[in-house]
Amino acid sequence: KYFFLMESVSSRNFMQPDRNNEIVLASRVSGFQDPSFILLATQLQSFSFYKDVITINDKDYINPISKGSLSKYSYFMEDTTYSGKDTIFIISFRPKPNKNFDALKGVLYINTNGYAIQNVIAEPDHKKGMHVKIQQKYEYLENKQWFPTQLNTDITFKGATINTLTPIGIGRTYIKEIVLDPELKKKQFKRIELKVADDASAKTEEFWNKYRPDTLSLKEKNTYHALDSIGKKENFDRKLKTFEALLSGKLPWHFLDIDLKRIADYNGYEGERVGMGVHTNGKVSDYFSIGGYGAYGFYDNAFKYGSDFILKPFNDPAIQFRAAYTHDVIESGGVSFFDDEKLLDPESYRRFYIDRMDQIEKKELSIAFRALQYAKINVFANQQERNNLYNFTEVGFAMRYAFREKFISTARTQISEGTKYPILWVSCIKGLQGVMEGQYDYMKIDAKIEKEFFIQDLGRPSFQLNAGWVQGAVPATLLNNGKGSFVPFSLSTPVTLSAPNSFETMGVNEFLSGKYVSLFATHNFGGRLFHIKKFRPHISIVSKVEFGALDNQEVHFSNQYKTLEKGYYESGIVFDNLIKLSIMRLGIGAFYRYGPYGNPYFSDNVALKATLGFTF
Repeated sequence: KYFFLMESVSSRNFMQPDRNNEIVLASRVSGFQDPSFILLATQLQSFSFYKDVITINDKDYINPISKGSLSKYSYFMEDTTYSGKDTIFIISFRPKPNKNFDALKGVLYINTNGYAIQNVIAEPDHKKGMHVKIQQKYEYLENKQWFPTQLNTDITFKGATINTLTPIGIGRTYIKEIVLDPELKKKQFKRIELKVADDASAKTEEFWNKYRPDTLSLKEKNTYHALDSIGKKENFDRKLKTFEALLSGKLPWHFLDIDLKRIADYNGYEGERVGMGVHTNGKVSDYFSIGGYGAYGFYDNAFKYGSDFILKPFNDPAIQFRAAYTHDVIESGGVSFFDDEKLLDPESYRRFYIDRMDQIEKKELSIAFRALQYAKINVFANQQERNNLYNFTEVGFAMRYAFREKFISTARTQISEGTKYPILWVSCIKGLQGVMEGQYDYMKIDAKIEKEFFIQDLGRPSFQLNAGWVQGAVPATLLNNGKGSFVPFSLSTPVTLSAPNSFETMGVNEFLSGKYVSLFATHNFGGRLFHIKKFRPHISIVSKVEFGALDNQEVHFSNQYKTLEKGYYESGIVFDNLIKLSIMRLGIGAFYRYGPYGNPYFSDNVALKATLGFTF
């Protein structure tokens, strides 16, 4: 038998330039009864070989037939064959010597009927880790167009062994019933790009045989029989549900979901923070959830806690009513956005150095929902007290807008596949004086937009633009502290981690602004600049700038802050991927502070930091 076997039948619609809709009509996975497993498999190759950039195993490679590729690749005529009146040229390609770019090598079969690709075999030039080799076969259809009809994927798991043998994976995709000019409308394409039909796991053998290119072999039948028996005994489906829940940061335990993000944390104010958070899950009800958390900080020697009740009246995770109570701490002068949590994101390392927080007691009512197809909105009202000194009553809304963001939908969750367009966050808050003990009348607006690009031959530039404005005389806790992440060298902090999209040379709480605009720009060259055998560091250059101003300075008790009217400037270089340990990448970054707020001595303007990233 095989180690593993998986089959699926899908119906797919496509509309230029980037609208996709795929429904998994049937799914069968050895050892599993739940068809949602098919959704966790990553698409390992681009659907067509005619794009400038070919994606293999989530990595982009320069196409040997793209514009400008003649200066990067060498081509060799290997053979010439004939098919009726047409000639087929067999041409091999590989990167030119001393060319440092993400390259492919392989063979092209070019048919003189339209001088189109009839067959192509390609693989990355560098064989490391999980190595993927692809093949695409095209056929000339009746309406005189070439179209892919078979996609082959062969995987070698280099470095992994089972009983001294190297595992391999074999994937075959057959494309049938092709309609090149269907009558499609934009409204047919929703944000859910891939979805499993409710009866996908219940299809008959008659249905399967209609689409299989051949009947199951004895070895394939044995695989299903053996692994299905093992899967039932070991409860593979329950383990899959646990893994699926981990993607959302929650671990199911009976009728409760344990919030993994609450177990342990660290920041400069609380030090080590330990705790526990739980919510009821679908075993109690699909329409509501109740939960809470508790935590303790070892630096401030204080307990924190909170609870909430979430109502989902339509059994739809996109529409939620929430009532919450919080007794915790919050960064003084910090700015946060709705629906902006990212798993293991290096940008979050900045919290390790936050040493000024406010005690907060907050009661809040909110409703979250989707609008305009790609917007997620949270409308709220709250009453809060900070540091036993300030009382605020607020109403407002927060929004995250990701145009054409696509999702994979399972029976229990939705997984974002991202978007190639900029993502926008907006927060708008109105402070109400005289309402429920509110002491301040103000308007506070913050916004953030970020985007990453891919430029052939140059790498990946990215930017994050932030802006904010507070109208009214408010305490420093509601202002912007500059998003600095620099702490001086000491025995307690001998090494600091780089936090992207923060000011690496700016002290935490060094500046204060009531209105501000900042730009964080990074260009990642990847491994293009140089490599020596297997040593191929990823090099990035970064530049950052912020302007700010502060009105009503007389209301602030402390003078230990500066303002940013003249502009704060910082640039640096990052050498990432110097050391790879399993899924971790280690490197180093050097950053320099200059301009009107530069320090008198050169050494005081320099920050050296370690970088830490993860690869899955």
